[in-house]
Amino acid sequence: MKSNFTLLISEYSLMVMKKAKLVHQFTLQFVDDFDGNKLLISSLNEQLSSYKFIVDNTSDLEFYYCCECYPGLLRFHRLFELWINGSRYYSGGELVGAS
Repeated sequence: MKSNFTLLISEYSLMVMKKAKLVHQFTLQFVDDFDGNKLLISSLNEQLSSYKFIVDNTSDLEFYYCCECYPGLLRFHRLFELWINGSRYYSGGELVGAS
């Protein structure tokens, strides 16, 4: 017989994975190239609450497991990190700035 604690952990993990899938599916709408990354960066706010929930409620290992299951989450994470830090990155031979 499962305890209530185990059931809560399972439901909680399911919530994290559902949100990871939402971010992944959102990211897949944008082509993984220069123009797609620009559009995705300009649309980050649409999935920010789901992304924040995932980051705040998982360990590093759990987060990277989610990224393994949903590669769009990892792409979203990398672009978000660039955007939040105001970094510049190379894409298609052009320098792109988040600011």
